[in-house]
Amino acid sequence: MAEVLTEAIGHEALAGRLAHHADAGSLAHAILLTGAPGRGGLALALNLARRLHCQAAPGQAKPCGTCPSCQQHDQLQHPDLHFTFPVAKPAGKDKALSSDQLDVWRGLLREAGPHFDMQDLRERMALGNKQPFISVHEAADILRRLSLTAHAGGWKVQIIWGAHLMRVDTANKLLKLLEEPPKKTLFVLLADSTESLLATILSRTQIIPIPPIDSGRIAEQLAAEGSEPDTVQDAVALCEGDLAQARRLVRSDAAEEFEAAIAEYRRSLPQKA
Repeated sequence: MAEVLTEAIGHEALAGRLAHHADAGSLAHAILLTGAPGRGGLALALNLARRLHCQAAPGQAKPCGTCPSCQQHDQLQHPDLHFTFPVAKPAGKDKALSSDQLDVWRGLLREAGPHFDMQDLRERMALGNKQPFISVHEAADILRRLSLTAHAGGWKVQIIWGAHLMRVDTANKLLKLLEEPPKKTLFVLLADSTESLLATILSRTQIIPIPPIDSGRIAEQLAAEGSEPDTVQDAVALCEGDLAQARRLVRSDAAEEFEAAIAEYRRSLPQKA
């Protein structure tokens, strides 16, 4: 795995503040993390969910990593952690639901870590020209899930990634639940920006902007993943604090170098008469 699922690269202080509010019981019931996905909002959300579910975390510096809840989080299988993300309607079905692509989502998270973006997810879901969205059927599924008693008797955490791709009817269906969620229910919405979200959604959430990741931290991460120093330098200069974009730039540079090497090799072959 490229990184730990809950590693808030460059945003450890923000993760600490959220953990403090969780321990103090002062956490807002609905949080909106804004900024490019590659800045690490999902890592912060997963970190917070793990802390709420960890059986030993209150008063500790971080989740224990060994209790049954932490082990379930390691596998992205905790029964009270729910994911919603944009999908396209599959052929032969009349509903677009995240649950149909949950294995794909978990696979991407395990392999790439939480600093990925919509382009990465689109490629993994092989959407082609289809446009992903969060449907009103998804909202109904969220309402159903969160009406149930928590399996472990503690917190239910609903992460909505790509919330700016919610349709208007989807957002409207969630308004009452966002305003008056069941006890011990946390919503974490992640959106590129607030511009595409309804004002009624914004007014029901605590908005926390995620700043760009420091260039030094991105360079360290890329180097740890085996990227060449020159490639790292170029990627850091162009990525605007976005680790997903930095990785894409590294892959692009590597592909260009590979193509150049193949072309050079072909030029070196004896020419046919």
